[in-house]
Amino acid sequence: MRVGIAVWIMYSHCRKLFFDQGGFVSLVSDNRAHKVGDALTVIIVESTKAESRAGTGSETSIDIAANVITTTAREKAGLGYDRDSADDANTKREGKFKGQLSVRVVGVDEHGMLNVTGEQLLLINGEEQRIALTGYIRPIDVRDDNTVLSSRVTDARIVFNGNGVVNDGQSPGVLSRIFSWFGF
Repeated sequence: MRVGIAVWIMYSHCRKLFFDQGGFVSLVSDNRAHKVGDALTVIIVESTKAESRAGTGSETSIDIAANVITTTAREKAGLGYDRDSADDANTKREGKFKGQLSVRVVGVDEHGMLNVTGEQLLLINGEEQRIALTGYIRPIDVRDDNTVLSSRVTDARIVFNGNGVVNDGQSPGVLSRIFSWFGF
């Protein structure tokens, strides 16, 4: 009887050690995200740079000449028109973003890719900033510390935007928009 009670106590303690929410947890397993509901941290390091340059040019030349000969005199008349134009346009844009965002595994596709999504909302001095990320991660890209670089997120959609007084000051005023609409 005592042996039976001892076995039952050992069994109940071992069950708590090796089973987590009904699934087996190995003593040698790691804590990397691999199933729906798991969380991991994406280290966002993004840098973009774009440059575009265009140039156009045209040249037009028109010459008209006439000679009029009369019995008393010889008259010459001429008309000329020259036009040159050259235009250049340059556009440059550069952006950098660094941060960390915890995301949650919301699905696992048929190839084992982890579908992740996460959002963070910050309110700083009345300014609201939102960071959101969705995409797919290969389980092999998840590091031992349960992090992954944003460059390893497939079909990544990273959104960073804000609302508030500072952000509103970045957008043009009403008069600027009206003049811009008329081409001024």
